[in-house]
Amino acid sequence: MKSIMKNKTQIAKGLVTRFESIRGYFYCDTKLCYFINKEAGNSTLHIVSEKVSAIGNPSMWQNGEQKKVAEHIVSLRIDERLKEGDLELVSDLANLDVTFSDYERWRFFSRYCSIHQPDRFPVYSISTQRVLQSYHSVPNVTGMISYKDYWKGINMVINDLDINLPNYFCADKFFWIYEGQLISVLEENKKVIL
Repeated sequence: MKSIMKNKTQIAKGLVTRFESIRGYFYCDTKLCYFINKEAGNSTLHIVSEKVSAIGNPSMWQNGEQKKVAEHIVSLRIDERLKEGDLELVSDLANLDVTFSDYERWRFFSRYCSIHQPDRFPVYSISTQRVLQSYHSVPNVTGMISYKDYWKGINMVINDLDINLPNYFCADKFFWIYEGQLISVLEENKKVIL
């Protein structure tokens, strides 16, 4: 059993090494983070509107809800909560009636927080959700679990695989790129345990 656990960790660490070698792939993300953090605050509509435009997927703004999202962010006065890493902030931000899907809403607001504080806020994504489902043996979870549980799940997987990633923003990319391999490793581990 120990050799299986060691093998799982070795595979995961090999993926991290490969991941670190493709840093150039993240040039756009680096520029986005620089742009967003150049203007640290989130208290003026103009600045938040620019950030929302830069972070959001253009398909989300087809119904003109960009301003509504920016006004919502400003109204919640999020700067102190962002700084503290208050995980409930993502849920509060996502509590907004908009026309884009629940997935897009959770992804956008978690990404908004993660770009500001990448060491504190993981990005909600389908790839990461699938890895978590595989890890926790949950057959068909649909929709969003609580953001705090999502955060706990990501940390459990990272700790169990004994991997070091620079931050949660990078973890999103890592899970996206290596979703299939990670799920295979986790599934194989479950078979041995059963």
